[in-house]
Amino acid sequence: MRLASICYRAAPAFKLVIDGSLVTVSQYKSVSAENAALNKQENPGPVHSFEIESHVDLASFCQLLWQRKLPHRVISNVQGRFLVVGSDQDMLRVKTLFHDWSMMSDADRKLASNAAEGAWVGKLLNQARKLPVTAMVSLVALLIYLQMHFFDPEVIRMLSFAPAVPSEFSGGLRFESLSETFSRLQLWRLISPVFMHFSVMHLAFDLTIVIYFMRRVETRLGSAFALLCFLLIGIFSNFAQYYFTSASLFGGLSGVAYGLVGFVIVMRRAFPEVSEWAVNPAFLVVMVVFLILYSTGVTELFNLYIANAAHWAGLVAGMLLAGVLVIRRKFKLQGDRSE
Repeated sequence: MRLASICYRAAPAFKLVIDGSLVTVSQYKSVSAENAALNKQENPGPVHSFEIESHVDLASFCQLLWQRKLPHRVISNVQGRFLVVGSDQDMLRVKTLFHDWSMMSDADRKLASNAAEGAWVGKLLNQARKLPVTAMVSLVALLIYLQMHFFDPEVIRMLSFAPAVPSEFSGGLRFESLSETFSRLQLWRLISPVFMHFSVMHLAFDLTIVIYFMRRVETRLGSAFALLCFLLIGIFSNFAQYYFTSASLFGGLSGVAYGLVGFVIVMRRAFPEVSEWAVNPAFLVVMVVFLILYSTGVTELFNLYIANAAHWAGLVAGMLLAGVLVIRRKFKLQGDRSE
């Protein structure tokens, strides 16, 4: 049963009938037969509850508790209405919040609720300040996806590895050669294809993996290195995809994602004590298994064409980059010991 279904609206009146009390299992069963479900144990321990008059509208208060990540349950029966939590610490916090909330006007309660709802925005902005490269890559990919699919598809021509131009012979379109493109100093095309995604699932998968691994790299090695890592892997994977397929229209962060996977695989093996590299090995194995599966061409049976060259190139680039760091670190340690 959802909490909203048992939070009743009524004229506001606030009176704490029973100041927080400790209720044993047998006593609590007399209040509600749902004790076992609440505790999810065969022999649940004591729970903490207090009674609140039935005419008090708890809807906004319950919302506030969930926003503060305070698990609770509201039980109503013939004996009264009880707000139940699982620990002394939670009870103390709930009592304090209830006291403050009961003193508020309706307008103040609404402000408190909105402030709690907006707390995730503050947390998100705080994370963006701590991890600016991860945030920038994610935001640019999202904005370009929206531009491609909802506003101006012409952005695809601007971001592809080489642009499509009118053909002098066929009257149709052709893709420029790289020499033509870069002779006009369109250097952004070296990296720009990684920001193009052709479906929402494509975008969601790539962003999930990139954020998961890049925040580890950026937290441990800094934003400057994370940006360098992103650029090197992205450019290398783009060149590989173009070289092996001669296609200029491809896109996605998955080459970067696999580069970060390769980077973490090497760093995890070299520095297992570092918490940022402590990724579940089963997850890494699954990523590599999917890479091998994609490379068999099985997805093409479903008209799903994967940039496998970019994936493999990204994986190799990430592992090589990590290898350089590991070797450099070992030489530095040897130098320190010799001194």
